[in-house]
Amino acid sequence: MRKKKNKYPPGMHHAWEGFYYAVRYLVWAPGDIRARLKGAYRDNLMGLVREELPADLHKDYDWIMQMLKREKPFRNKTGSKIAQRIFSVWESLEIKRQDDSVP
Repeated sequence: MRKKKNKYPPGMHHAWEGFYYAVRYLVWAPGDIRARLKGAYRDNLMGLVREELPADLHKDYDWIMQMLKREKPFRNKTGSKIAQRIFSVWESLEIKRQDDSVP
């Protein structure tokens, strides 16, 4: 019997959790998108490490972190794009997680 090879790095569950809770925060927390992004970053994304994500998501992760760490405030339209990208990363992680759980 062939051993199944994981398609994701060892820390991916931690990354999945961080993005999952960031998405929940963006949906349920009060305030405008800028305030919710700040909270999602502070409470869920700040402790993540790039290497916990699959390589194909590094570019998205880098862009999200660059946008969330920048000093200049962003407009709501930009905030919406950041939130969409956060959801997209979580969705990709969820698909990879489900694919890997199927024997």
